[in-house]
Amino acid sequence: MPAARDDYMFRLVTQVNITLQYLREKLKDETAVIDVPGEVRAAVSLLLGPQRALLERLDHSSARQIVGNAEVVRTWSALMMLEADAEDQLGNQAVAATLRTRAVALSPQPSAN
Repeated sequence: MPAARDDYMFRLVTQVNITLQYLREKLKDETAVIDVPGEVRAAVSLLLGPQRALLERLDHSSARQIVGNAEVVRTWSALMMLEADAEDQLGNQAVAATLRTRAVALSPQPSAN
């Protein structure tokens, strides 16, 4: 069963990364940027599933550990950065700063060799 779960996670991350690219393009349209934060949150919900609320309340290290998949965490972090960019464009600098701080902290740390 682990292979099936790995395959599912790969397909899910791929799907969410396609959405991420679409939303990056949408940021360039000043009239569409207002929709981006909500669409990002929907993508995060898809990515994290029912654990989303818990994971968002945890410190970054615990959240990374519970997710357990570096690609999922990397994608989650990228989504938060995108949401921060949208919030910046919408004039919500405090929200953007909070999102950026969390996204940077959440990013998987390079492994020590």
